[in-house]
Amino acid sequence: MSFAPANCAPLPDWLQFLGGLSIFGAPMLVLILIPVLYARRIRRPRDPAKPTFGDLVKEDLEAERVRMRALEDGILGLEP
Repeated sequence: MSFAPANCAPLPDWLQFLGGLSIFGAPMLVLILIPVLYARRIRRPRDPAKPTFGDLVKEDLEAERVRMRALEDGILGLEP
């Protein structure tokens, strides 16, 4: 180990500048990228063949109704 001045030289000015800029630059980059990526996601065309969330909910409710009717008929002994 040596305490020679060349071994303990301070960082170059450009590196200090980039280090200080990164404190402000990284959060600004995130704040800029979030709306840009969100806007790209919104503009993407949707696949009309895929069911929407509302369609899936309606299908689930109908399937649940059919299942509950079958259960009630089984409990009460009614023939469909």
